Amino acid sequence: MPTKLAAAIVAAGVVSTGAVVAVPDDRSAHVITAEVAPTSIVTDLLYNFGDVVNGTIGAVTVISDANTSLPFDISTATLIALNTPSIAPSLFSWLVQRYLNPSDYYPAYTYAWDFKTSLELIVSTLPPVLSTPIIDALNDIADGIGAFLEDNLASALPGIGATNYFWNQSDIGRTVWAANLAATVPIYLTYNVVSYLGYLPATLEATFESALRDPSEIPNLLSNLVYEVAGPDGLLQTLATILTNPLIALPGPLSTLTEQIRDAVFDGVDNLLSLLPTPIAPTPFASPSLLQQKSDSEVYRTADDEEFSGLQASIEDEGDGDEGGEAKSGDDGAPADDETADDLATADDDAEGDDVAPKLPGTTKVKTGNKFVPGGTTAVDDDTTGGDAPEAETPDPEPNDEGAGDGAGEDTGSNESAGATA
Repeated sequence: MPTKLAAAIVAAGVVSTGAVVAVPDDRSAHVITAEVAPTSIVTDLLYNFGDVVNGTIGAVTVISDANTSLPFDISTATLIALNTPSIAPSLFSWLVQRYLNPSDYYPAYTYAWDFKTSLELIVSTLPPVLSTPIIDALNDIADGIGAFLEDNLASALPGIGATNYFWNQSDIGRTVWAANLAATVPIYLTYNVVSYLGYLPATLEATFESALRDPSEIPNLLSNLVYEVAGPDGLLQTLATILTNPLIALPGPLSTLTEQIRDAVFDGVDNLLSLLPTPIAPTPFASPSLLQQKSDSEVYRTADDEEFSGLQASIEDEGDGDEGGEAKSGDDGAPADDETADDLATADDDAEGDDVAPKLPGTTKVKTGNKFVPGGTTAVDDDTTGGDAPEAETPDPEPNDEGAGDGAGEDTGSNESAGATA
């Protein structure tokens, strides 16, 4: 019995040892599985990185544009005031608020507003429990500044209409605007390139995830990447628009010729792109609507105060391909005085066709003069920040679409914004 008992104990020890030896293999497999992070988290982080890049470059763009454009805006206000002294107080109000009023409720583009939207894009990358109160606080401060300026300055509406009339309808005004555009070309070239590169990692990661989800979409996803570079709203056409806008803004036949050449080139590129498979936006694994959420991240607040509702359309649409506008004028052809506030026309929103390529974060931004579409009654969505970007089709003062905010961004952004932004 003792011998059998000893043998049993030894056998039990062997079995027990064998069980212990087998455990590490199972644990190793579990560890390997745990180290694989969900790709949707990676994509979301990359989009947040793009928002931070777009918001940062958007803020830098706004500051650079403001410093560059101040002499041109002072010249604009001075020349108009010399011709129409009765609206000098309104022009002064326009000039001050163009640089200092950050409120969403002010109808015209302002650098302070564009800068605020860039900050909001950066803050939006924080968890909602932090970002929401910060953004609300920014808007409360902005609205307080806007209300203070409104209470202590003359109505800016006649000045808004007069400056748009000056930039679009007079030879000297168009020349001033063209010079301003030329001076800011390097600023907006830099913005759009940096904004595109900031969102590129997220775009590529989302494209990879979509290809894994449905390999049959790979041709369409690759086509979308091409459109993002060369399409109607893509990087290359935006850069070409920025480079040619100063020439198109000039009075005379050179403007028409330049625009015709640019449109012909763009049409040729678009015809070539139409040979590609229909582009589709990538859809990350865990967030089917992530891209749409990012594209809609910069939504301007709607003014509830009726006092501002009449300010949202200060210029009329001038026709296809020209988003510049004309303010109501007096009998002598000069910009009207304070009666302009009651007489400016409000038109239906310009209908926009669906983009061939889905919009992605990093909307483009060009220099613009007003954050509302001429003749429209609603705010235009930015790059930006990026941003987005309302992309401007002509060099005349017009709304963004970005943000920098964009996020390209608008201002995207910014002028968006931006194209814009300003």
